[in-house]
Amino acid sequence: PEVMAPGHNVASAAAGASACSSLCWKMGTSHAVPFVAGAAAVLSEYLRKGYVPTGSPVPQDEWQQPAAATLRALLVASAWHKEKAPEHIWTPSMGFGLVQLVGLMAFRTPSATSLQRIQSLHVFESEISGPGMAASHRYCFEWSQVAAGSPAVRGGVTLAWSDFPAQLSAASALVNDLDLLVVCNGGTGSRDSARSTHWGNGAGIPDRANTVEQVVLTGHEASGAV
Repeated sequence: PEVMAPGHNVASAAAGASACSSLCWKMGTSHAVPFVAGAAAVLSEYLRKGYVPTGSPVPQDEWQQPAAATLRALLVASAWHKEKAPEHIWTPSMGFGLVQLVGLMAFRTPSATSLQRIQSLHVFESEISGPGMAASHRYCFEWSQVAAGSPAVRGGVTLAWSDFPAQLSAASALVNDLDLLVVCNGGTGSRDSARSTHWGNGAGIPDRANTVEQVVLTGHEASGAV
């Protein structure tokens, strides 16, 4: 799997019920899939209303039509499982984890929670329309560690893209093989002494098989230059 969603004891409206408030509890993918679809719709509205990157609705930051790959990257970015670590990102049983938008979306509105106020989200989208693409694209970020006693904030980078179908006889299913490489300079002391490098999906080498890659950062790494 790529992501997980609640599929057991899910409350839903009871069909044919005499009262509008009547609920029933069901289980299965018929209930888990709408959960993820609804999360994607929320993320699309979040971008369309201009909440990225400030956490407040800004008209000039409004997206017109978020790409499918962008929404996919955001769903994966929100996902978490209890064993997740820089070297253990994806598992055969849980994928990238349970979709949890509360740990992803930042808000600076009056009703925002303390967690939403310290979170930060940046989204970049590009479309390659020519015969090829540049050898690399580099994005640099720097942020400071949250204050003591603040809710824990995860750090990470997620890359996703929509690929063309490969030929049936192709040795690899990928037509376009993008690779995510994150270099962290650390948060304290000499930058060079705290330097660390991470390839997507925690393998320690470039991923040659998937169209979504993720790097998870530790608390120390997620408080410096990336």
